[in-house]
Amino acid sequence: MAVTRNYQQSTGITNSKSACGPTTGAMIVNYYKSQGYNVRNNTYYGSNAGLVNHIYGEMNSGILGTTLVQELY
Repeated sequence: MAVTRNYQQSTGITNSKSACGPTTGAMIVNYYKSQGYNVRNNTYYGSNAGLVNHIYGEMNSGILGTTLVQELY
């Protein structure tokens, strides 16, 4: 599988010690874009770091990383 690798401790990643999940998510998004899917990839966010930082917030990641939070309805 042709995937461009990102590293969670790359320059520009805000929370580089706890961004492994969002970094993996960014690689998946970039792969889907390369396959023709209509997704906002690193180009939309200005860089791979910008995409990782965005996904970090979307995934509700924190200093301990990304965990599954179950919402009660």
